[in-house]
Amino acid sequence: PINQLMAMEPKFVIWKQSPAARVVFKDWAVIIKEESIEPTHVIELVRGSANYKGTLDASGKGAGGIWVSGAKEIVPTVLRVEWPQDTQDRLVTFANPNGDIKNSDLEMAAELLGLLVLEAVVPT
Repeated sequence: PINQLMAMEPKFVIWKQSPAARVVFKDWAVIIKEESIEPTHVIELVRGSANYKGTLDASGKGAGGIWVSGAKEIVPTVLRVEWPQDTQDRLVTFANPNGDIKNSDLEMAAELLGLLVLEAVVPT
């Protein structure tokens, strides 16, 4: 229901007409309140140490990131890529509101590129 609410016009919710949305927001309120009291560390979400550690990011100009050893050894690797000009030109911005590529799309592409690079540097 949250995605449907965010896509609604006008941007307001009448609780009596949206009981499912009210339940969702109450659930989120409980989660946020509990996490503010005792935050969950990432180590609590996944058992064991990560085999490899890295970070990736993207912008309208390109993407980049780094991979380093975790529980398993790899050669430290930095990746950088500039998006093709036609991709940059299609990005939705204040100057280009009719573009068809969102920053989220570029972030996902950066994640995929990062995983492909990791796959290439992990010993077989």
